[in-house]
Amino acid sequence: MSSTYERRDQTAGTTPHELTPEPAARKRPPFFPAALPDETLASRVSRYHVQRGHQTTHATYRELFESAPFSLTYWVPPKLERLAAKLPGRASDNLTALYRESTLLPLFQQFAGGRYTVDRAAGSPEAAAVELPRRIVGESGTTHLCPTCLVDDLQEWGTSYIHREHQIPGITCCWKHGVKLIDRCPICRCPFESPKNLILGLWQSCHCGNEIIEVAPSVHEEAPTSEVEFAQFAMALLPAPGTAISTDALVALYRHRARELGFSRGSNINRIDLFAAVEEHFGAELLARIDPAYRADRRSGWFHVLCPSAAADVPVNRHLALAAFLFREANLFIQARDTASAEWQVRRQVKPRLRETSIVDPANTAGIPKTADALIDKLTSLARRHGLDVDALWVRHFAMMKRAVRVAPDAAAQIEARLATRPIAGTAAIGASALRDPTQDATDARWAEALQRAAAGLYAGPGKPVKVTKHRIVNAALFRGESWPSADAFPRSRAALETHEESIWHFYMRRLLWALNVLGSADVAKCNILSVAGIEHHKGEAVLQYLVRTGATHKAAIAPAPILPKQLDIPTNWIGPCPERTFQRAGRGYVPRRTKRHDLHG
Repeated sequence: MSSTYERRDQTAGTTPHELTPEPAARKRPPFFPAALPDETLASRVSRYHVQRGHQTTHATYRELFESAPFSLTYWVPPKLERLAAKLPGRASDNLTALYRESTLLPLFQQFAGGRYTVDRAAGSPEAAAVELPRRIVGESGTTHLCPTCLVDDLQEWGTSYIHREHQIPGITCCWKHGVKLIDRCPICRCPFESPKNLILGLWQSCHCGNEIIEVAPSVHEEAPTSEVEFAQFAMALLPAPGTAISTDALVALYRHRARELGFSRGSNINRIDLFAAVEEHFGAELLARIDPAYRADRRSGWFHVLCPSAAADVPVNRHLALAAFLFREANLFIQARDTASAEWQVRRQVKPRLRETSIVDPANTAGIPKTADALIDKLTSLARRHGLDVDALWVRHFAMMKRAVRVAPDAAAQIEARLATRPIAGTAAIGASALRDPTQDATDARWAEALQRAAAGLYAGPGKPVKVTKHRIVNAALFRGESWPSADAFPRSRAALETHEESIWHFYMRRLLWALNVLGSADVAKCNILSVAGIEHHKGEAVLQYLVRTGATHKAAIAPAPILPKQLDIPTNWIGPCPERTFQRAGRGYVPRRTKRHDLHG
């Protein structure tokens, strides 16, 4: 009885909420580092991991995000609402602060037409989630650091950290110091960022045993003025208030400024001259670094940035490039944008979309040699087999490279030295070419002979000619190769394919000779010959005129079609009778001339 009364006395004056233990999911971390100036969320979480003393990154992710490890270097990382709910204060206020202080969301809001906003009206962290592309198509996740900023931050704040302004898409140098950014260890070339993990290289030794803060200044490289000016322009926009300007207003702003600079053709924008001026201003090399689409020579949709229906979906790096060219100074762009947004401002709530991140399976280390020399031999063999250099090995065999540099910090240099001792003859020296296996020579010769026979059969075959392509030659061969013949691994086979593949002009010539042979006479209307041949009219007409001039049309009416190309001494890679002439595209590539002019200059 007494014990019962004692328990009642101990609980007197308490509330049911106080008696209920706090769920593990809502347990708050003991602390969370305050954001340093312009610090990314990935940097803050990594500092927390080091200061907390966790043995594994899984423990840090579970404590802060209740999740398996995922990438924190996205422009706007997911699951921030879980972290916001664990910090002191209102969850919605915390989430808003995380978005504005530790992500690139403020920069995206200035070009997204008001789509990416943080809605605090609902009062819940889930209502503040945003829907935003996490990467540019074609770009992988990398973390960039300024070697000089690392030293300055250590002296001023007592620790180095990762800056947001260095992670802006398209930025290649530090706006403050004018030096090139780095994304990997200068010694072993291990990337700072590993897939779905924390970035600990600033606070812990690299896998090769070196301290990044000590070796980074050794790669100090001055950046060109054009890169520094672009970095300064983008940096000035990052802390600016995220004005929710509509897409229509943003496009109108671009067009108005382009007309002021003289890039107009009547009431439209002269896109050809404008694009040429952008290329001249940045230079092809810098523009290729800024815009992956330009680097891949995909320029047909570059000026979607001037279309109200598509501008919001254009990558932010292209917006930055065009805005930097048109306004040159960030304050001029901000003033013009704010003026336009006063009339066109649009606010819209964006529903959250929670993304589940799958747990990464641990790397399978079975069968990996334990000694440094054996590891380096295995990595060298992989590089030779697949034509990889050291940087590519870090991407495709990260776990094995990490083990190698741990036991041998100069593993990268040893791999390069071994690759350089046995290069492939006739291949370009880009990294390590695949070392020829003795069995590949015999296979290569057998493949080359089979491909030559297959090509000869395609050219001499009866019936209506088909275009002889590499794919058809391989399919016509009687073997089934392990992979498509590559120039490095199977040079003879690749040479046989390229030698016997025919151009479109050579194919049109064979079709016309076959059509004349089918008709049995050269005295047939030109339109009938082209109709039987079934080829594009304008190019076919040019080839037919060439055959008439050479007298081949009368021979084709009586001689077998496969024999004549050899008699005419026309190579398979024939560039046509009039290489200087430009033909309009046919089929799906056809564009009416009026529409084409409108698309280029409108």
